[in-house]
Amino acid sequence: RPATKTKGGISVEVYEYILVYTDDLLVIACEPKGVLLKVDKYFHLKPDSVGEPDIYLGSKIRKVQCGDSMAWAQSSSAYVKDAVKDAEKWCHEHGFKIPAKVKIPMSSTYRPELDVSEVLSQEYASWYRSSIGTIRWACELGRVDLSTETSMLASHMMQPWVGHLMALLQVFGYLKSHHNACLVHDPRYSEIDHSKFLKADWVDF
Repeated sequence: RPATKTKGGISVEVYEYILVYTDDLLVIACEPKGVLLKVDKYFHLKPDSVGEPDIYLGSKIRKVQCGDSMAWAQSSSAYVKDAVKDAEKWCHEHGFKIPAKVKIPMSSTYRPELDVSEVLSQEYASWYRSSIGTIRWACELGRVDLSTETSMLASHMMQPWVGHLMALLQVFGYLKSHHNACLVHDPRYSEIDHSKFLKADWVDF
């Protein structure tokens, strides 16, 4: 909903949001507690649940200093470590191993669509699909650095190959080595000098 916020003596229009996922609510507003109290009139909220968020849908949330202002940051470290632990358990039971000290989630020369290795068995393919879902949720929790690789591997969920599984294990290896990523939601507006951009009529090109 639209709202008015006063900043530096100037009133500006902003939007307030209520994020709902089943029974989890996250309010982004000028006065979030007031919004939650209004919701509580219709849907009873646990008294100790009304307050500043510390975790939402598996993502750890905290305030950080961002320049001269405060910002909210989210980290999926706990979720990622649990996901890697489950993947390592599966690998141990099936004779695979997650690579260590991985610096990049996928080799720049690997093309999943050109993979000509063997087709995975139904059991392995099922775990592959489930694990793609796990990493997709990590992307939702802020691991946007894996979006491209996850999409590339997800396009082969119908019939994954051995090479795709190996690439997936490398992604898990990357997560193991880089689990503590943090996404900061910078509230500041970027100052853009429009004079730096070429002004042209595209019809002339």
